[in-house]
Amino acid sequence: MASSVTTSSTTQNGSCGCASPVCPDCGGLECLCRPRFFAGQLLTDEDLQRLDHYITAKNKLHNRYLMGWGVACGLEVVCSPCDGGVTVRPGYALSPCGEDIVVCNETPVDVCSLIQQCKKREPRNCQPQLSNAAGDPCNNVTEKWILSIHYDEKTSRGVVPLKNSGGAACCSKCACGGSSSCGCRCHSTTRSSGCGCNGSGKTNGSNGTSHGNGSCGCSPKATQSPQCEPTVVCEGYRFTICKIVGETPAPKGEIVQRFLCCYESIIALLSSPPQDPKLVQSWCCTIRDNLVDYLAANPGYSCTVIDQLSALCAAGADADTIKNNVGAIVGQFMLDCFCSILLPPCPCPVEDSSVPLATITISNKGGVCRVISICNFDARKFLVTFPNLAYWLSELPFARSLRNAISRICCTSLRGRQLVFGRNTFRPAFASARSTVGGPSANATAAQNDTADFAHLAALAYARRTNPADVQTLALASLGLSDPNGSSFLTDAELQHPLETLFLNQFALPMVDTFLGGFAGTTPGGVKVAHTAAQPDLQREVEDLRARLKQAQDDLNKLAGRIKKEG
Repeated sequence: MASSVTTSSTTQNGSCGCASPVCPDCGGLECLCRPRFFAGQLLTDEDLQRLDHYITAKNKLHNRYLMGWGVACGLEVVCSPCDGGVTVRPGYALSPCGEDIVVCNETPVDVCSLIQQCKKREPRNCQPQLSNAAGDPCNNVTEKWILSIHYDEKTSRGVVPLKNSGGAACCSKCACGGSSSCGCRCHSTTRSSGCGCNGSGKTNGSNGTSHGNGSCGCSPKATQSPQCEPTVVCEGYRFTICKIVGETPAPKGEIVQRFLCCYESIIALLSSPPQDPKLVQSWCCTIRDNLVDYLAANPGYSCTVIDQLSALCAAGADADTIKNNVGAIVGQFMLDCFCSILLPPCPCPVEDSSVPLATITISNKGGVCRVISICNFDARKFLVTFPNLAYWLSELPFARSLRNAISRICCTSLRGRQLVFGRNTFRPAFASARSTVGGPSANATAAQNDTADFAHLAALAYARRTNPADVQTLALASLGLSDPNGSSFLTDAELQHPLETLFLNQFALPMVDTFLGGFAGTTPGGVKVAHTAAQPDLQREVEDLRARLKQAQDDLNKLAGRIKKEG
């Protein structure tokens, strides 16, 4: 497809990283210095340019490394029936170099002219000429091209510096907004003129200035034209097109590519062990030398691995021991590969700073270029932003379910609950749960069991799905009160994790139930739903889990009774 904006390669020593592009558009980290001003300072153009560079480079740095690149919104490419080309609608994108690309109005693009310009740039020195070019049968086939947008900028509103006082003011040929005006009473008369006043290409005898030759109001007596300096930089864009040659397989994820690059570079240093035990030591020494060279260019995380390599292939060791030692060393190198890819790398230098927009199918039937169809998805690079995620996920019920759950908790009056007073059996358990908060050893133990505890809480929430725990349930359980059956409103585990309990009962379970269409067989409101074919097995597993939880709870109650008696 289109040329990639990032490049990576495997160097000769096996390290995987960025290749060195011949002519990179941008890339790499830049250490910036911002100017400092003080009272009485003589400001020069270099000081102000340094400030402008600092602000611009800092914004590009943030865009490139924090945001990424691609189309943020809009820039839809549609057919243009009037002229047979395409139209790019308004939108915003970030280039791979971090520049802002803004298209404010619908912009027609003459795709066929771009294709012709692209073909003219191809070398024709040794290319044979077809005798039947006019009736070429290949003109009847379609071609696919990728339309891309580039950041571009032009200077405008040129003026004569004060040091060249006496010269006439200069107008820029290109001003913002596509106008040739620059705010002065002159206009460009020819494409080559920098500022032709009065629309004349002759010398004006009244003021002695000549026009139409690219000068900026030069006096005949002057030996050198005043230097015009632009005062405005207009940010814009330009379009390019690239032909798709063949089918390009979808690339693997960058993290997979990095691991495969590192893994394959290590595999290339290895060879199968020989069958003859006498040759094992020689085989080991060859691999050790390769690993030493690899380590010099790719140091890992084990700082003692060089000592292990030094002791490898010891004389007198049996073949199995040598093989095991080699396997352990190679395993350490592969572990370093795996751990290294988990650290996101900085982007590589960019050779092409274009942003792909769409794939355009072109027909040359009868020698006439014609746009057949447009696809805005297969080649387009999207910028993943929170507004985009919210838009793509707006159809899913998660957002609505979350909003409804919050509304149900915060905007609904508490309901009355039946209680049994005088039964504060679980108050000691609740007190012990509160006492575990804060101690270093208790916190360390809780951290080790967080995953198991959360799974246990999820199972409890599923078991009470017909009557989920809410804030009032937590309040009653915190007081050590019991329900009409004499049981606590919450278990000890739920009391130890009150926020997780509320989250699972009031948010997670209802949202998943809504999304899966009643996976639990009964919604939290008690409405029966149809079971799927996979639900009977799930139901049996849940019943078994519930029985085991009940048994564990009974054991805990017995233990609590024994502790109370002994106390």
